[in-house]
Amino acid sequence: MSRSRSLAALTIAMAALLTLAACNNLSPQGADAAPRVSITEPASGETVPTGQEVRVRSVALGEVPIERIDMYVNNELIRSDSSPIEGGQYTFSVVQQWVPIQPGEVQIKVIAYNTEGTPSQPAGVVLNVVGEGMATPQPAPDVGIAVTGTLPAGETPVLPVSQGTPAAVGSPQPNATTVEVFTPIPLPTATPGLAVSTASAVTGTVAVGALNVRSGPGETYPVVGSLRNLQVVSATGRNEETTWVLVSYEANRTGWVASRFVTWEARIDQLPVVQP
Repeated sequence: MSRSRSLAALTIAMAALLTLAACNNLSPQGADAAPRVSITEPASGETVPTGQEVRVRSVALGEVPIERIDMYVNNELIRSDSSPIEGGQYTFSVVQQWVPIQPGEVQIKVIAYNTEGTPSQPAGVVLNVVGEGMATPQPAPDVGIAVTGTLPAGETPVLPVSQGTPAAVGSPQPNATTVEVFTPIPLPTATPGLAVSTASAVTGTVAVGALNVRSGPGETYPVVGSLRNLQVVSATGRNEETTWVLVSYEANRTGWVASRFVTWEARIDQLPVVQP
């Protein structure tokens, strides 16, 4: 009888331990609660030249809102971009830039963090960086205005560095020497992490589950359509506060959306102010 009671007690204890283990596996702090992230471009194995900007686009999803995405190059932290929405986003898409400076194979890795500080498993691609001599030449930017001056015969032109670099020296004439120089024009200063757009439109990706499209810049205007998560739009105008933007989307449809719910690839405050 005593032995039977001991076996029964042991059976009950084992059942309790199995139940506790099952409960621990169902805990919301398990692996399922961690965010998930993937790199959508560039593709692994692509070849890129040194000195040219590489744009890395990644998308993170989570049951807990995503707070930021960190990008590493060869295990060195290069960028850390936070969600533009306070409290994070369940879907967060970001474009992060990096400029390679030397040839070789590099590994790019991104990790997403939710608002509880839980990291995702890293997502990565491997790129082949080549020297400038192996890359397709890029046209030089127009940085100045040509100015022509005439010097007396026999004098050698002296150009301070601050006034430009000689572009061409003309054929000497009997009584004069002609020199063409470039006068630099200051370029606009870009906001870190976001390019300055000089184009007539800025591309963006919807960063929420669903987004209403309205006939004007405000919630008082009627809804004329809707956008889905990760849908790409093109902004062509804005209101004065840049809180609403005029976008075009599928089948050349247009309407206004709240700018804070879209991840933009360039500064939208450079777009023209338009009226509904």
